[in-house]
Amino acid sequence: MVDGWKLSTHAVDRALDMALDPDEIRRTLADPAVTQPSGSGYPDNCEVWAAGRIALVVAPAERIVITCLWRGVVYERGTESEPFRD
Repeated sequence: MVDGWKLSTHAVDRALDMALDPDEIRRTLADPAVTQPSGSGYPDNCEVWAAGRIALVVAPAERIVITCLWRGVVYERGTESEPFRD
């Protein structure tokens, strides 16, 4: 849990894969520079919050981080932001 936010198992795995500092995740959740609807492949209740070099797909009402991405322009599953993983 990060400041009242829960991270999905997938988000934890991605954060570890990306070697993210927990403070970077905290800063993005506390003060996102960009918020936008999630791209295709994510549930309708999700948004993308980005700051610095990362973006997070979040379900704000539930306070859940779905996944961590490198900040980019297009946030869709299977793109350079989130390479497809089996």
